[in-house]
Amino acid sequence: MDKHIGTVSAPYLSRQGDYVLWSATGGRTATGGRIRERGRGVEAITAAGFGCVLMRTELIRGHVFSQHPGEIWFDPAFYVAAGRAGWQHLVDWSCEAEHAVVRMW
Repeated sequence: MDKHIGTVSAPYLSRQGDYVLWSATGGRTATGGRIRERGRGVEAITAAGFGCVLMRTELIRGHVFSQHPGEIWFDPAFYVAAGRAGWQHLVDWSCEAEHAVVRMW
């Protein structure tokens, strides 16, 4: 990873059928910027879920976890804050993961 890459995520589908990845660019995105269609190779993203992510130690050590008004989840809020601090985020489509289903009974 180059020195500006803060995270690399493995894609995984949400329970709703789109990927737990967000992109600010047009193209393969669902409502709210979630990526709906599978990509190829390694590409830039603006946010992801914490389900399967490789993250730089200095990035997570320096982050105060929060969820500001208007933000739905704390994990995309983390990526937005990191992006504002100059970090970039990638997804590697060659290592897709599965979203775990937790049973409470």
